[in-house]
Amino acid sequence: MDRKDAAKIRHHMEYIIENIDVSAFQRHLVGKGLKLEDVAPLDKETVLREKNRKCLECLIKPGNECASYEVLINILNDFNYKEVVKKLESGLPPGATAEKAPTKPRRILVPEHKRNINLSQKHLKQLSETVSPKDIRELATCLGLTAIDVDVIESDDPCSIKAQMMKLLFLWKSKKKGKCLGELMNLYDEAIENGVYIDIEKLEKIINWDIME
Repeated sequence: MDRKDAAKIRHHMEYIIENIDVSAFQRHLVGKGLKLEDVAPLDKETVLREKNRKCLECLIKPGNECASYEVLINILNDFNYKEVVKKLESGLPPGATAEKAPTKPRRILVPEHKRNINLSQKHLKQLSETVSPKDIRELATCLGLTAIDVDVIESDDPCSIKAQMMKLLFLWKSKKKGKCLGELMNLYDEAIENGVYIDIEKLEKIINWDIME
């Protein structure tokens, strides 16, 4: 799915999951953003909000080229979710106005000689502390991880949000073997564009420390 379209869905995620029931139309999305193996976990989910969330996260997952924003809009119209379509088509976060054009967030500055640094667990711990804990699910999506991955991490450390974020990056590194600082920062840039809060000033200080060599 196009990044701008995925961003619309992320901006309105909470409104959408409160006002739809994907059970009615999820099978219409198979082959158009959902894979057959995605359907079984959705069918097992008993909490409607989480079922809705997981379905949308599958559609907007980076690299999901089969997902189509237009197909989703058409299906929502077919199932009479007109208000949800209006919200998405507004192109604005809920409650926002169009008085000012959104400013494009600046990209994270990474010295060229550090882009290929192999990230250790110590590095990942430090980098994880620059991301707002409330955005763990949004960051996971940008990292190519699933809602199930986040569920497992949250159940392992229900009382420590910092530990959850750290484990999220550990999991990313273990699943995407050989990933370096430059690749992670590219994903951080994408996350920022999609509304994830990252303390860029703190992040760039960590990158420029001598330990990050």
